[in-house]
Amino acid sequence: MSNRFSPVTLEILWNRLLSIVNTAAASLYRSAFSPLIREGKDYGCILLDRQGRALVQSSGSAPSVICLSLSAVRFLEQFPPETLRPGDIIICNDPWICSGHLNDVHMLTPIFHRGRLAAMAACFAHWVDIGGRPLASENREVFEEGVRVPIIKIAEDGRLNDALMQMIAANLRNPDHTLGDFRAQLAANHAASREVVRLLDEYQMESLDDLATAIFARSEAAMGAAIDAIPDGIYRSQVGLDGYDAPLTLAVALRVAGNRLTVDYAGTSQQVNYALNSCMNFTYAYTVVPLKLVTAPRIPINSGLLRPLEVTAPPGTIVNPVPPVAVGQRVLVGHFLHAAIFRALAPVLPDRVQADSGSCPNWSSSWNSIGQPRDRSFAHMFFSHGGQGAFPHRDGNPCTPFPSNVGNTPVEIMERVCPVIVEHKELRQDSGGPGRFRGGCGQRITIRCLTDIPTQVTVRCDRVRHPEHVAKGVLGGWPGTVGRVLVNGTPAANPKAEFIFRSGDTLTLETPGGGGYGNPGERDRSRVEDDLRNGLLSANHAGQAYGFTQEPAAVTPAALGTEG
Repeated sequence: MSNRFSPVTLEILWNRLLSIVNTAAASLYRSAFSPLIREGKDYGCILLDRQGRALVQSSGSAPSVICLSLSAVRFLEQFPPETLRPGDIIICNDPWICSGHLNDVHMLTPIFHRGRLAAMAACFAHWVDIGGRPLASENREVFEEGVRVPIIKIAEDGRLNDALMQMIAANLRNPDHTLGDFRAQLAANHAASREVVRLLDEYQMESLDDLATAIFARSEAAMGAAIDAIPDGIYRSQVGLDGYDAPLTLAVALRVAGNRLTVDYAGTSQQVNYALNSCMNFTYAYTVVPLKLVTAPRIPINSGLLRPLEVTAPPGTIVNPVPPVAVGQRVLVGHFLHAAIFRALAPVLPDRVQADSGSCPNWSSSWNSIGQPRDRSFAHMFFSHGGQGAFPHRDGNPCTPFPSNVGNTPVEIMERVCPVIVEHKELRQDSGGPGRFRGGCGQRITIRCLTDIPTQVTVRCDRVRHPEHVAKGVLGGWPGTVGRVLVNGTPAANPKAEFIFRSGDTLTLETPGGGGYGNPGERDRSRVEDDLRNGLLSANHAGQAYGFTQEPAAVTPAALGTEG
């Protein structure tokens, strides 16, 4: 460990780095064109040392931001640090190098200070359109899913590669919006670079190397101590998924040995010829996040914190697929990994795990025009989440994403950017799993198409076709309610299939509720009364789940803290 920094100085500098990366993220967020980034917040920023090791990541980032440090290693293999020059910018979207599907475009910018490489800034943004068939579960190969950009310099000496930009634009339905998001990424890395140079000047440092050494050492020690507190052993669980045309299984074994923890996915289903497969980088990111939550929740993620963790998966499985299989909807596998991990650890860490969430995967609907000139085309994705799983000490939140953190798309934005109208949106009564603490409720939303332009509609969903795949409760908690997808009021035969809409057609999503935590008989009666009063719970369900038959007291203005 570097002795250069006292604990106080290290804390100040560490928080300064967090401030810098959050400033970069704000730049990306505020200058992006796509509602998917501005409202859905599907982006992330990170600072790395000269070797590509992650120092800090932006606070509001999706967990897949961890993949930026994994891709940086590959970037630097192709472009070693000593070959980089000021003004160079590297991009890539290869799923097996970056975040697991083509829509996540990674960008890395080397930061120079006094003519020497001092650090690196990186970011990713989900481009709503990358060409190909937009985020369809039915895709069989990655070649159908859009343009694959290898590790390449998009800029050298500060000059953009215009030919590459033209090639990408030629494959986009609405290049103005997408390339606007690209320039927002440029702005984010520029903001981070500027502030890092200012920090280096202020503290008279040549690079972030010594600071990185101190951060990594302390973080690794903290994570190691937290793992050491878990009893040694092997902890196993399984999670069932709807799949596309047949159920799938996630199998996990967690091995705790001293201050090291290994996660192995042997026994998981083989990869499928649909776009549900999760590349290893994505699998890694969504494995280490729940592990961090139960071991070192207060320490910002960095490469040192992750050193005591190892993740393995057999090649050719849905959590480590072999190209060129399709991977565009990898969240239909990757977002369930936390459930397998929490279930496995529940017997030894009951006060730290969370019940299953009905919000995994992040429910969304994609609306894309078919065969239109660019001045009439559109490509949009809207998030409409299910309920969060209950916690050891509180209820799960309604309509809240987990384990990712992309936001629900506001109705006003949906109707502004796309030819649709939202006819109905409400919480689903009785959808949250009963327990000492209740799972979060899902939602019911109906969207009507308003255009005669043929529109491809696809839904990203799960916990729909097999009742046994509900969001399960933990330690006696009851499961949440399964979801439903209806087209023109009729349940879809396969909710993951592609639909072609015209004016007047409707899509209704009934998202699942989260699982409950603990025995429902131990729930405080006042909480049951509140749920009845607020319409989250029906009288019939209150009797079945909680043995509660008393009618809730009438709500008066005084009870609400207002004057009559």
